[in-house]
Order: sequence, then structure tokens, then C-alpha cells
Amino acid sequence: TQMLMDDVEDAGYIKIDLLGLRSLTTLHRCLDMIGKDKSFLNEIPLDDLATFEFLRKGLKETGVFQLEGYTAAKGCREVKVKSVNDLILVNALYRPATINSGYTTQFLTNRKAPTKIHYPHPIIKKHLHETFGVPAYQEQVLAILRDLGMPVAEMNDFLKAVKGKHAKAGYSDASTAVFDDNYDRFTALCSKAGMNQQAIDESWQLVEGFAAYGFNRAHATAYSLLGYQLAYLKINHPLEFHSALLETTGGAKEEQYIVETRRMGVRILPACVNSSSVSWGIDRKRNAIRRGLTSIKGVGLKAAQVIAENAPYDSIEHLIATCPAQPVTGGKQWAKERTLTGVLHALHNAGALRELGI
Repeated sequence: TQMLMDDVEDAGYIKIDLLGLRSLTTLHRCLDMIGKDKSFLNEIPLDDLATFEFLRKGLKETGVFQLEGYTAAKGCREVKVKSVNDLILVNALYRPATINSGYTTQFLTNRKAPTKIHYPHPIIKKHLHETFGVPAYQEQVLAILRDLGMPVAEMNDFLKAVKGKHAKAGYSDASTAVFDDNYDRFTALCSKAGMNQQAIDESWQLVEGFAAYGFNRAHATAYSLLGYQLAYLKINHPLEFHSALLETTGGAKEEQYIVETRRMGVRILPACVNSSSVSWGIDRKRNAIRRGLTSIKGVGLKAAQVIAENAPYDSIEHLIATCPAQPVTGGKQWAKERTLTGVLHALHNAGALRELGI
């Protein structure tokens, strides 16, 4: 819909975000190349030492979903990730709002000295012990509210009020009023649980602070698992992974991933009218990646398809005579003046005509 989230919910509907991820295409193309179907993902070990060794380096622009940006890469380095659970924490804690709230720094500090962490109440400790006293996930706050005695049916409205205080302009004033009205309700629950005023204030600060960045653990888990699977394929099947990565990427990212592919020790062969596919692909004989025809500036999809379908060629004249002139332009000029224009000129600039003696 084009409607705002709150309007959709007020109309009685549930809002669902449907995200299209290029990384999923990369993942499935890689599986195709190694001869596996998606059931292979269940066979990937979740404790691969080489994969975590790579992630701990905190490298940028690696093609690994959610973990290749500067902030997340830094998080992998600082957390010294050794498990998928660590990656989930990175996905939840290394986001601008979380970092600005100070909770990311607090997590790193508390983790170094877990015995010194102060918990306002056993209920708080029960649910925040795993994340060293920091409310990293929405589910933790829900569990705390549940154990304090808040009815499950009321939690959604309470959390909406918590989030609403930190919402964008246009909602903040009304949402803040609703949020503040919940303070007395929260205080009553804490008092009933045996908290003194100091403990109540500390617990309230945790819940209110969470509102600035609250992240859903299920969301972070799904993203982290996908990121780990891509990292595993990158380390254990580098040829197929980087071929799939380049095939599914365009623009400036393609240039960055070419650099990354070479850094990983994977050879990239130039485009060739006799050997290249429409897109990037693997040259098994040379154990390398072959640049695709559409990666050449000036070569469109139709021209690339025609050239790839009719290959191989033994001369430039053979190519011109075999391929229709409309998509593969430049043939007439070659026949008249022996000069290359249009698509043929673009192929020449990329070195794709070398096998034809051009």
C-alpha cells in the first residue's frame, strides 16, 4: 500500500514488509554453480572456523549480506565473532541508533567484566544476562514485561507507545504523551515485583533507552544466518561465490567486487566473443571467472545474447555475417572503412575481439 503503517493497522490490517534481496539471488546462483539445491544450506556447519576467521577480520565490500558495511564489519572485529549468536548481536547492536544510544559501547565494556554488571532486579538479570546487561532485542523487553506481570494482550500497545516517543516528526508529541502515561503503570508492576524506587528508575531507563533503537531478534537472526551462509560459500567455494556475486551485481559495486574477487585469489579473465556468456561465468578449463559480455559498457542485452548464441567465430567478418546487424552494430562501417563503431567498437575496447585478430 501507499498508506502509512499506523493507518493500515487502524483500518484493521496487519502491515507486512516484503523485501527483495539481491543476496538471495547470489546465494541460489552460487548453489547452482556448485551443483547443489537449497537443501544444501541445511548441511552447512554453523561453526566453520575458516568462515569466522574471515569475518573477524572485519573487511568491507566483501559481498557478504549485512556484514560488509563499515559499521557491521567493525562490529565483527570488535566483538571477535566466533558464533552465529555473535553475528546476531552485531546485527542488532551495530546500527546508528544503537551506537548513538551508548548501548554498543556499554555492551563491549560489560563483556570484559561481566561480574561487575549491576542488575536492578533478578527479572532483569534473567533476560539481559546473555547480552551483558544491555537490552539488545525486542524479545528481551517483551519477556521482562511478561515476567513483571503485564498481560500479553497489552504489550503491543505498550511497545508502540515506547517506540512512538522516538518516532518521526508528526507522531512524536502524541506518542510521547501516551508513553509518559504508561510510567505509572510500569511503576506499579515493578513495585509489585519488589523493586525499590532506584531499581524502578533503572528498569525504566532500560525500557526507555531500548525505544531509541529496539531491534527484533528474529529479524537479526534471519539476516545473520543468511550473512553467515554467504560467508561460508565465499570461503569454501570462492570461484562459484564470486562468479555469482559479479553476475548479480552492477554499477559501482561491480568494480568493488572485482577488486575483492582478485584479493581472494580468484582469477578474472577478460571478455571474449568466443568464450564469454551473456553475464559473468566460470571458465572451468582455466579455473577462473570469465567477464560477461553485458559487463562491457556499450554492449546491451540483445547484442550479448546474439553474440553468445552464435559463437564461436573464426574472424570479424564471420561474426558480422552471422549476427544480425540491428543488435550488433558496426558491421557496415567495418565493411566500408575497416573501422570499428557501435557494439563492435565497445567489444574491441574491452579486448573481446583478440581471438579474431583484432
